[in-house]
Amino acid sequence: MTGARGCKQRFPGAARVLVCGGDFEARSAVAEAVRAAGAEVAEAAGTAEALRLLALAGERGGACAVSLVLDLDGGPGDARGGGLAARAAAAFPEGHPPIRRVEGPAEAVEALISVDVAGGMR
Repeated sequence: MTGARGCKQRFPGAARVLVCGGDFEARSAVAEAVRAAGAEVAEAAGTAEALRLLALAGERGGACAVSLVLDLDGGPGDARGGGLAARAAAAFPEGHPPIRRVEGPAEAVEALISVDVAGGMR
């Protein structure tokens, strides 16, 4: 995977990524692709768990570089992870990592390539 190699170069310090939503198989496939790209991965089945993991990472000084969402909460307001984005904005008014909706492993790796670890998405 050329994209995965590009990510390893982009994230030499193993960026932290939260993969959330979707069914177990889809989430696992995305998480595995992100790990293969050189990132450290946390997985959450739903919004509440994702918010808990984001808070925990921030408390430990290891904030996530990006959250990748697979059909979390559903509905038209969540076309780009909007449900998690709205809840994260309310829970973390000081800011939270960018949230990107992805549909599979290849799109997840592309999302990683577009991450600016210091300041969000490019």
